Amino acid sequence: MGWTGFWQTEKDGEVFRDVAAQGYDIYDGVGVPMAVRTDEGRVILAGWLYGHGWGSLIVHREILQFENGRLGTRWLPECSPAAEDCELLSAKVPENGEKTALPAKTSLYFEFEIEPGENAKFALRFSGRGEACVFLLDTAEKIAEISSAGEDEIFSHKPILPAYLAIPKACERENADYVVYLKGEEDLHYKAKNSALPHVEGIDKPYRLRAVLHYEPKTDSNFLDFEIAGRRTLVSNRVGLRAECIAVYAQHAKILSQKTFRWEE
Repeated sequence: MGWTGFWQTEKDGEVFRDVAAQGYDIYDGVGVPMAVRTDEGRVILAGWLYGHGWGSLIVHREILQFENGRLGTRWLPECSPAAEDCELLSAKVPENGEKTALPAKTSLYFEFEIEPGENAKFALRFSGRGEACVFLLDTAEKIAEISSAGEDEIFSHKPILPAYLAIPKACERENADYVVYLKGEEDLHYKAKNSALPHVEGIDKPYRLRAVLHYEPKTDSNFLDFEIAGRRTLVSNRVGLRAECIAVYAQHAKILSQKTFRWEE
């Protein structure tokens, strides 16, 4: 594992294949991850986030394996916020597109319960000082994405290509090899800013989305981390953004509940 290739056998198989080439890797923005198996048989992963040179946050994950042999990730429970341990700030379900002010320079934890319909989309927009960002879940495309989409193009912006599609396309265009082109301008997960995850399972039926807006005093900016249906994760270093507002958007989906907590890390 590193930033690009990810090799795995079929369930009970012996031949390793690069599943990253098909978009079935577990890269979510965490760079150069390392994994260890615990005495209990769990697999714990840790890596760092790009965006501040070689100095940034360390992120932990737990790797999951499903019945079909595919892998997923979730937050490490021992290091994750729990509602019962946090101060509840709001339990109001907002109107579609409604903006809610956020306390300044504070780390926050959010829980959303979503009931998707056919071709459902759900989005969160964080704005304030610096460049705003949009987190999007697309049920039809099975995509999770974080981007710099504008307020007037939440569901209509040009989608970000997942890495397994974007890298070969860019290499062909630039006549560059796989590794060299990682220095290019494509929105890829290893840069820990804007990226898209393909083959996201569990969002075609009622699911829980958990999100952390981490405020980092050293950079006076935010990191965003998401756990999607307990099966996939996505993290982003929003260099220069100090979020002061959140807006929630739903298309062909119902927001059953939304809770916002202050998280004392």
